Amino acid sequence: MDPTVLRRRPLSRTSTCSAVLALPMLWSALAGVPRPFQDPAPAAATATPGLRVDLPCREIAVHPERPWVAVAGDGVRVVHLETGEVLASLPDIRNALTDLAWLGGDGRLFACRWVMMGTTVWDAGAAVTLSNETVRGTSVGSYYAVALAPGRGWMARSSDWQVSFADSRTLEQVQGRFVSWEPRVLVEDPARCLRFSPDEGLLALGFESGHVGIFDMETEELVRTRPVDHAVTGIDLDDDGGVVIGTSSGEVWSLGADGDARLLHRHADPEKGEALATRRSELKPIGASHIRTKVMLTKDGTRAISGGDDGVVRVAELAGDGRWWSPVHAGPIRDLELTPDGRSVVSAGDDGLVVTRVDRLVARNDASPEDR
Repeated sequence: MDPTVLRRRPLSRTSTCSAVLALPMLWSALAGVPRPFQDPAPAAATATPGLRVDLPCREIAVHPERPWVAVAGDGVRVVHLETGEVLASLPDIRNALTDLAWLGGDGRLFACRWVMMGTTVWDAGAAVTLSNETVRGTSVGSYYAVALAPGRGWMARSSDWQVSFADSRTLEQVQGRFVSWEPRVLVEDPARCLRFSPDEGLLALGFESGHVGIFDMETEELVRTRPVDHAVTGIDLDDDGGVVIGTSSGEVWSLGADGDARLLHRHADPEKGEALATRRSELKPIGASHIRTKVMLTKDGTRAISGGDDGVVRVAELAGDGRWWSPVHAGPIRDLELTPDGRSVVSAGDDGLVVTRVDRLVARNDASPEDR
């Protein structure tokens, strides 16, 4: 059996007793609920270029080893990136999730929640909830973003005024390790996005206020700057501390480790973005960052890929003047991730999920009109 797909266990018919024991599995099969993921020897994760799945999407998480993507929209689903098949539907609090992440190579999926303030972990294969953590009334506040460091076996979670670290296998807190900032100085200023550097030595934090934080995992020092006037809604970085960010104004910036700042793209007119923010307040009702510009670096770290309110996926060279773009969605791009092999971009919007090959995107267009 192909280990890259979810399987349903056959029903036992050898005895009345075994038939009774098989009733829960029969119910799952009738309901179309897949059985648990298979762990051993996963196949290489691939995706079908041009694939479109008609599911409204707000947040996505591409599995690090297998061709699966978790999609949060009107519910949480697991979708096969080669066929577009919905493999699992998970229990969800609608419009409540702010970020998703796979906890390693198995089928556990982690989510930060805005409504009911906390986190949820599912066994996606069995379509069951493993845990719900609620932090309402505690000093943590609400959770907003999550980032994984597979080499360390850690996960980072951002809340109102701190980032805490936990073991990604046991979810137990890593004692004595956290990033905090003074709430009286940055009051109601959560880190809206997190990303570890490829070598996991640095953690980048993008703040509601436009601050960018770089946390050194060894020295445990946090350095903050304020490079832009809008909320940071997407972030990525390299091993040297060079950062790319997307903002609530639709702009994409490259921030060098030497402090040099360079505008790479502008996805939406800032005035238009501010006007649209009011209408989208139900998606992430936090401050001014309802307009989201997502950004990431290519695997070789030479280009930034971004998606924004204009529905366009854009590519920019960090060290050169190359600019490429392609209209992918009819409306705003809500989230954006690379497949594990770095060859394709998976983008999410109100009109569904789309897979686009990076090399075809780069070869397709010259510079966009506003960037010429």
